[in-house]
Amino acid sequence: MWGSLALPEIGCFLAQPHVHYAQLGTDVTIPCGSVDQGTSVTWTANSTDLDASHLSGSHLVLRNVDLSHSGQYSCYEGPSWHLKDRVNLKVGSEYHGVRS
Repeated sequence: MWGSLALPEIGCFLAQPHVHYAQLGTDVTIPCGSVDQGTSVTWTANSTDLDASHLSGSHLVLRNVDLSHSGQYSCYEGPSWHLKDRVNLKVGSEYHGVRS
């Protein structure tokens, strides 16, 4: 029983977060992994819950990003808080594209 419940979550939790680069002053939209757009999700930034005003469906939307937006963002599905994705957002003055 433990193995079938714990392995997917442990495997996802230990995985390296995706790195997403963003240019200062731009808007950033981050999808919650492979979760459907209408699925109920919770996003955290550096382990602090983000309010729903930053959501568009299951996507996280950050407007006019600055250096304070840099950090680790995690997406959890539904009330059971299953970790679905982690993204390390790096905001800077030059855009480097997205690397997964």
